Amino acid sequence: MVGALSPECRSWLVSKRKVNALGVRLRADDIGGEVEWQERCYRLFRLVKLPQMFRTLTAELSGRSVLLTARLKRRKSLRAKLKRLVSIKLSQVADIIGFRVICQSVKDSTVVANRIDNLGLPTKTKCHAPAPTGYRATHLGLQVDHELPSGRTVKFAIEVQVRTYYQHLWAMRSEAFGQQVKMGGGRPQQRDYLQRLSTVIGRWEKENPNTIQRVLPKLVPL
Repeated sequence: MVGALSPECRSWLVSKRKVNALGVRLRADDIGGEVEWQERCYRLFRLVKLPQMFRTLTAELSGRSVLLTARLKRRKSLRAKLKRLVSIKLSQVADIIGFRVICQSVKDSTVVANRIDNLGLPTKTKCHAPAPTGYRATHLGLQVDHELPSGRTVKFAIEVQVRTYYQHLWAMRSEAFGQQVKMGGGRPQQRDYLQRLSTVIGRWEKENPNTIQRVLPKLVPL
């Protein structure tokens, strides 16, 4: 896939320093043609690991009752994240390539997170239980080798979110209110509703960790 990059992309994409310089321009709302072109190059470069990681996760979770999805972070969302987290560098944004595993119970989500953590990749785990907004999930940042067009091998993170079915419903409801709620904004009534809903889910899951919230199909290898 690196070979599929244009010669111009290959000559620009030679180091994390170049990537992080692009991040500074994205955070500053630089919308020039060069910036947009570099952003496309970087997203295409990161996309190379999505099929491979999808196959890895499918093989590791084969036979488990989960839903596995993957996506490339939208440009608008990427710029919003860089503005929201002012200390983060573009090369450190793990969820440019993101995976989500939805599990049918709390017990299953713990097992799945542990299996992903044991893939043999350097992993940074963050448990949102809950986050200040009420969001609940376990995020695993997997450090994966990427070969730059220069031939250098560097590590970039890929994020895997592990949620229960009820945690996923909460997240979908939050997103329905708009991006501003995710960033701590929105109307007070919306934030209060999400906090109360999160509390109800958290209490129920603590009391019923083994109970199936919804029967999910078994994941089969590709």
